[in-house]
Amino acid sequence: MSSDLFRLERYTIRRSLLRFPNADFHVVSPSGRALAHWQQRGPAPGDVIRVFSDAAHTAELLRLERRRFPGFASGWDVVDARSGAKIGAARRKEARPTVRGAWDLLDRRDRPIARLHDAHAGMALLARYTSLVPQSFRLRPLDTAGQALLLQRPNPFLCRLEIRLPADVELDRRMVFATGVLVTATTGRRQSVEAAQTSSGTTNGGR
Repeated sequence: MSSDLFRLERYTIRRSLLRFPNADFHVVSPSGRALAHWQQRGPAPGDVIRVFSDAAHTAELLRLERRRFPGFASGWDVVDARSGAKIGAARRKEARPTVRGAWDLLDRRDRPIARLHDAHAGMALLARYTSLVPQSFRLRPLDTAGQALLLQRPNPFLCRLEIRLPADVELDRRMVFATGVLVTATTGRRQSVEAAQTSSGTTNGGR
């Protein structure tokens, strides 16, 4: 766990929405320094998400591999790309009618260690119909105190997820980052569609 990314208590994941259906992701520090990069081909994540520490995509940092869980919609194994060792997993529960689905974080033996959920149910309900509302998520360990915050800022052309991870939160920081990757990849899909429609409407309106 040598990357500077995993030593920070605060950083932001950015997803450009102007290349729909593809997407470019970047992680930046509070000072604006680039920390990680990855790309997505198509409107939804593929079976593997590869995160790199360099813009040339030559130094793989983390890998997320899709898998299925009985009774759950989908999940991902989180793998340290340098050692090939599984760090843990994240599984997404089916969304209830009024709120979005929660994420459970698991250890390398698939035992639950933390849960991510919407901090405000009302905003989560609005977010089911539009991306232009702010959202906040709380990531709480099951057996220890403290919590990480994931704050999503509304923007028609850029999806931004700020991660705040206090030093006293007893979770593997790679797992917290992987959760942010999944939140950005999955919640950014509708924003990409909306951005494409906005861009198309602007172009057609100008003709």
